Formats: sequence, C-alpha cells, structure tokens
Amino acid sequence: MNIFSFDVDWAPEKVITDVVDLLNSFNIKGTFFATHYSDVLKNIEKEGIHEIGIHPNFNPLLTGQSGNYQTKIDDLLEMYPTAIGLRSHSLVQSCPMLIYSLEKNIKYDSNIYIPFGKKLQPFDYFGLIRIPYNWEDDGQWVSAKSFANCGLKLDAELNVFSFHPIHIFLNTHNQEMYDNVKHFYQVPAELLKNRNKDIPGTRDLFISILTTCKQDKLPTCTLKEHYNYLSENPQLL
Repeated sequence: MNIFSFDVDWAPEKVITDVVDLLNSFNIKGTFFATHYSDVLKNIEKEGIHEIGIHPNFNPLLTGQSGNYQTKIDDLLEMYPTAIGLRSHSLVQSCPMLIYSLEKNIKYDSNIYIPFGKKLQPFDYFGLIRIPYNWEDDGQWVSAKSFANCGLKLDAELNVFSFHPIHIFLNTHNQEMYDNVKHFYQVPAELLKNRNKDIPGTRDLFISILTTCKQDKLPTCTLKEHYNYLSENPQLL
C-alpha cells in the first residue's frame, strides 16, 4: 500500500492545483495537510475524493511568541471541519497536544518520521491512531540520495510519502536550489521559470512513483482510508 500525503506549507493556489491535477491524471487519491485557508482545499473537501487533514504550526510557541496550541488546532478545524488527521509543521508535538487533538475529534496523526523505514507499524495512543511515514522530499536531499529513486519498495506492505507541493512544483533536488528561489514562494510564474529541468528532482520522482503505482496496479489510498482499515482491524495495531 502506498499513501501520498502533502504538507501544504502555505503554498499558493496554483501550486496546490498542480499537485491535485497530477494526482487526478493518475486517478490516485492524496491526503493534504492544510496550513491555511485555501479555496482549492475547500473544493477538495467538498468533493470528497482527496482528503484534507490539518498541519498546525506550533513553532512560534517554542520561541515565546503569543498563542497556544489549542487555538492553532481549533482555527484549522474551523476551516476544515471534516478533518480527522493531523501532522504538525516540523513535527512539533507533545503529549498534551496529542490528547487535545483526540478531544477535538482528530482520529489519527502522521507525526512520526522513520526515514526510509522498511516496515511501518501504526499503533494506538490512548485512542489516537498514530501512522508513521517513511519518506519525505527534503529528507531525500538531506540524505544526499538521488531523486532517481525513492529508496523504498513500492510493493511493500505500507509506504507513507510526505511531499511538499512547492518542491513538486519546483522539481527541487537540494537545499541550495530551493534557497535560491524560495523568495518567489508566492509568485508561481517566477517559480515556474526557475523549475529544475537539469537533474532528477522531486517532481520527476513523484511522477515516476505515480506511474509505477498505476502501471503495476499497486494499491493506494488516503491516510483516512487507511485509518478506517486499521479501525476495522484492530489486531493490526
């Protein structure tokens, strides 16, 4: 089973739409973790094909800025009331945050990153199902691995991918390339002009994985669908 998730990270509408269009062209569903209000994401929520989860940014709380984790979760759930999944920005978490998420009807989180892990084991945390993930686009370049291959067996029992729409749009291949163009973050036309066309990058790998899943008829689903499967089969936890 291959699951495609996306940390939206305040990407502009055109960048989010680009990812949705790619998924739709392969008839594959995805889970989008939202950081902000987006008409594109609201339309996705209404259509019910792809899934919307929340992606609260708790980082400012670590530097003494105002606010609290409850409000950050509440605000996103008000925007996306059907969300039952959470992955926090930068994977910031704590026991109180997890318990509060559960109290607010979050059913699962995907907040544990096991780079290139060969066997992912979801588990029950006091009623919150925790589903780890084993691939992330920036983790690929931190590990100095080429984007020619994701380093995972796509016919494995479970792979959970975490992509960022901005890196798919740019075809990012390393930190330096991203740093050189991220000041255009909210200007899709400029981002497109600077898309990497020279060496394998995030977009190339994303399309390659989607192609393999379709051609080899490998099963895919959203994180919500996998949560439902685990709920129906608690012996797997």
